[in-house]
Amino acid sequence: MAVKDTQEDGDPVKVQYYRSGDSDYRTLWNHSGVGTTAYSADGAIVKEIRVCESRDWAPDACSGWYYTT
Repeated sequence: MAVKDTQEDGDPVKVQYYRSGDSDYRTLWNHSGVGTTAYSADGAIVKEIRVCESRDWAPDACSGWYYTT
């Protein structure tokens, strides 16, 4: 899993995802800034995913959930 920050707005980004066999989603954060990519460790197949921009003092802006299989 990977998440890249593509906007120079100061807001961190995250990806939330389910791996095969998981009942709770996992979260991978990227706090490193524009142009950087954060990676998770290897693991089971990712079956569902959504991306979010974390906004101060406002709800996170997230995509819908997408099935990968």
